[in-house]
Amino acid sequence: MSGNVRFSPLTLLTRRWATLAAIATTAAVALAAPWLPETFAAWGLFSAALIYVAWGSVRAARGRPGRIALNLAGLVLFTVIAIVSVELGGDAGRYLLAAGWLGHAVWDWVHHRANQVVPRPYAEWCGVVDVLTAGAVLFLP
Repeated sequence: MSGNVRFSPLTLLTRRWATLAAIATTAAVALAAPWLPETFAAWGLFSAALIYVAWGSVRAARGRPGRIALNLAGLVLFTVIAIVSVELGGDAGRYLLAAGWLGHAVWDWVHHRANQVVPRPYAEWCGVVDVLTAGAVLFLP
């Protein structure tokens, strides 16, 4: 590592703006509407998966049709998790929903690393939102 590399707030803003935007987005939702039911978080999980299918379809998954099929499978999986978590309710439903959000964060990480289907800043933003939302589902009343 070079001794010339220094940390600066500007470096943080330019390299991790998607992370900072995700923190701000999640904080704003949590503070503005702490009363939102878990069904809101379940709809969010479905929506997060749907965005990958829609965005990947528009971008034609960079010429790889298998990526569309994989994202459709992800949509089905995350939709089932969302529906079952609402039907279960209580602590079991919350734990399943939080696990779904954490699973989607892993999904985002894989897409970020592969630089496929969605732009990397979006995958970064979504992954941070996913982890923070999982924490909110578990720890906020």
